[in-house]
Amino acid sequence: MAADVSASVKRWEEAARDVVPLLQDRTCIVVVGELDDDAANVALALAKAQVRTRRVAIVDAVGELAPLQRLLPRDGRSHGVIDHFLHGVSLRKIAHPANPDGTLFVLPSGVGPFDYGTLLRRERWRRLTMAFRAEGALLCIVLPPNAEGLARFVEDTDGIILVGDVQYPEARHVIAKVPRVGRISADATVVPLPSTPRPGMRSRVAPQAPARRTAMLAAGLVVLVAGGALFAWDRADDADDGPIAAVASTKAQRAGAIAAESDSSAAARYSVDVVMLNSLAAAGRQLDNPLGSVPAATFSPLHLGADSARWYRVLVGAWQEQEQADSALSALRASGVLERGFGSVRRTPYAVRVADSLSRSVAMARAMELRAQGLPAYVLERDAGHAGVYAGAFETPSQGMVLLDMFKRAGIEATVAYRIGRGI
Repeated sequence: MAADVSASVKRWEEAARDVVPLLQDRTCIVVVGELDDDAANVALALAKAQVRTRRVAIVDAVGELAPLQRLLPRDGRSHGVIDHFLHGVSLRKIAHPANPDGTLFVLPSGVGPFDYGTLLRRERWRRLTMAFRAEGALLCIVLPPNAEGLARFVEDTDGIILVGDVQYPEARHVIAKVPRVGRISADATVVPLPSTPRPGMRSRVAPQAPARRTAMLAAGLVVLVAGGALFAWDRADDADDGPIAAVASTKAQRAGAIAAESDSSAAARYSVDVVMLNSLAAAGRQLDNPLGSVPAATFSPLHLGADSARWYRVLVGAWQEQEQADSALSALRASGVLERGFGSVRRTPYAVRVADSLSRSVAMARAMELRAQGLPAYVLERDAGHAGVYAGAFETPSQGMVLLDMFKRAGIEATVAYRIGRGI
């Protein structure tokens, strides 16, 4: 029996092998399958590959999936995600380590049927998914393909993986399709769907960039999850159902960088990620040429790698809907501003806000003044009479701390907030 299980595991790992590189910059994914156990097997295969560089948690949101049950302790405990969302049982109590290194965790389903219409409400998962993004960890949620509210739920993740002959209505959210083990043949292989880049995917690096960058970024993932930081559910359990920004780092909270939740629905959530550079001067040149005429061109300084080296992510645009960002990315490639295959769409609802409720002309003048000081400012216009001055674009509030410090060292008052308005 053990030999059969081992052979099955290897077959699933082989079937899912081509999906592994597609997850490099994703932190929350959904897996559904023609058969639920198949989806669990793919989730496990992907998790075992990802734990080499970061921690992974698999959520059984189907109910006692056999491949995951085999990894749980046999001590009679039955708490699971149902108990967490319905009864407030701590995630620390339901997350079971599934490997000796403590880098793979399984969150079982718990006792009772799933009411997906209630369970998959966005606000219930927002805290947890944002905490995983802040840690650079991977949250893998196994769901049935007919779960009520599935498509709406997937919109707030980094995409969905389909296993076997299962259909999904939103092709732009599909990361890949994996054939069922037993149906694999020479013409039935993993089908990655890269034509629509997902939020969270890192831009390709320009050819002249240092070759050590890939290793550096991989090392950065290890630092994020192993360098003394609390794991994601510690953050999620410590937060209440208030603002998303409550899961930001303590440093961000001390700095007063708390974004108002009332602004979240109007946030310009998407931008186009152009390139990652290791030079402030080079990032600044990108904003002048070739991106000088592109709205909301900016850069976001980040500390990455084992040596916490500073890098600069160059981004453009501010859109509420992903389709708008997708269209802009296509236009940038068609016009030659970006080479074919370069660039990706990134979910970046936060920025450093320098000023708000200005007239358009005053906001533009203020942004130009800050640009002259080497600060990546741009203008977002809410309506004909109100505009704001922002800088950078970030996935989480805590990512904005480096840029916020740059403004404060220059004696400029600023805060981290949701990006509101359209680029001009």
